[in-house]
Amino acid sequence: MRILFSDEHVATNTMHGISRMSRCVIRSLMHYGGHECAPLADDVNDGDVLLLPANGLVGVANERHDMLVACDIPIASIIYDIIPYVFNKHKEARYISALRRTLECSDIIITISHHSAKDLKQHLGYDKPIHVIHPGVPFIPPEQSAEHYYHHDGRSEVIHPDDYFLSVGGYGERKGHTELLEAILETGNQLIMVGVPFYYDERTRKLAGEAINRGLLVELCGVPDDTLISLYQYAQALVYPTKYEGFGLPIIEAMSCGCPVITTDMTATPEAAGDAALYIEPTTERIVWAMERVSRFRHSLTNLGFEQVKKFDWQKIAADYEHALRV
Repeated sequence: MRILFSDEHVATNTMHGISRMSRCVIRSLMHYGGHECAPLADDVNDGDVLLLPANGLVGVANERHDMLVACDIPIASIIYDIIPYVFNKHKEARYISALRRTLECSDIIITISHHSAKDLKQHLGYDKPIHVIHPGVPFIPPEQSAEHYYHHDGRSEVIHPDDYFLSVGGYGERKGHTELLEAILETGNQLIMVGVPFYYDERTRKLAGEAINRGLLVELCGVPDDTLISLYQYAQALVYPTKYEGFGLPIIEAMSCGCPVITTDMTATPEAAGDAALYIEPTTERIVWAMERVSRFRHSLTNLGFEQVKKFDWQKIAADYEHALRV
């Protein structure tokens, strides 16, 4: 099968989650499925299917929309989530237009969770079949090294085992970071935050500033995979008190590295975490409770996590995509 794909978000934004997952899907189709995958050029009909791998037409330049939807081959769109539609009160007209047009023009819709599929049906009235294909871990963790470093403020800092909790994905109101910052200020635990330090309100900015001044918060951005893997491997736990997720990729990343996971059972996270996480409500009190108790569950959570991530095997994922793309 010759698969053409729109590469707007595949070739750029290297560390962006959707971009990384899009590249992984394409690589798995080539490696495990033996399919020919080529970036879309001038001839939109020079293939068996056109794959829009990064939320369909969302984020694609408006002037390219007509060219893409005018092709004579089937169009398949991967929808990761519709968080900007569901969670943001100020819905952007361009986003909504691109999302609705994606649903109208696509012959195949693929989502990364049953919850995302449910959102398409509930919020946008989409009543056609949806293929749910969970993502996999975007890296292969190596054997744990004796020590590793991360770079911060121009210095190389040693990563010390069990010296910190970890948060991955950057700040977001829906991710429970206000409560997480309150928890580390209350407990005195150190938190390493991986992701863009975008403060969504003044309270979060002040909490982060206080935590940084007290030496309790380290903010890292643009972390390469080998450093991210070490951060997972040495952390006391990934703390992921999210209130809304399309899937929750850091959950299975952490589990693949033997890192215990503290998270919520809201929206799609149970699809990622299964029975292998310490579940809490996204409140400051419960985050503090989990931080104080997670060490006693470390061995069982680690083993359960290793078993859980076996469900997200790229060879199986490639086979599921191949089945979905054959229309």
